[in-house]
Amino acid sequence: MQDPLVKSKGEAGLLDLIEDLEELIHADIQFLGRAFWVDVEEFFAMTNKIRLALPQEIRKAERLVKDSGRRIEEAQGQAERIVQEARKESDRLIQEAGVKAEQITADSEITRAATQRAKQIMQDADEHAREIKKGAEDYAREVLENLDDYIARVMGSIRQGRDKLEPRR
Repeated sequence: MQDPLVKSKGEAGLLDLIEDLEELIHADIQFLGRAFWVDVEEFFAMTNKIRLALPQEIRKAERLVKDSGRRIEEAQGQAERIVQEARKESDRLIQEAGVKAEQITADSEITRAATQRAKQIMQDADEHAREIKKGAEDYAREVLENLDDYIARVMGSIRQGRDKLEPRR
């Protein structure tokens, strides 16, 4: 993607317009850092070109911010789906363990062995559910951290662009 602040084929980008404006000042007669002669019409023509170029650049920045917001929402939705799936799997495993425990209770010896086996199945199911949930949460955290980094880079680019456009004091 081409930087919108830089000149593309046949059109001047904001940075080019600002450089042209600076050249206009530097080209005029200066004494002790102050310009004595500035072509006012040319100066205002340059500022109008900058104003005309600004809305397009701002719309591009707004689209980037909206796209980042959409990506965050998608990641949050995906993280929620993963956690829900982990909960469903956990519930299914627990229910399956309960059903198996009920089926084994026919005889006292079998009951004792079944009770022990059921406890193990429940522990395994709980452990498996915790692992699934932890994995889902780790994945969701990683997705959100990546999006956070992406948004930080986008916001940094926007700030840099704004800083370059701020009047020098």
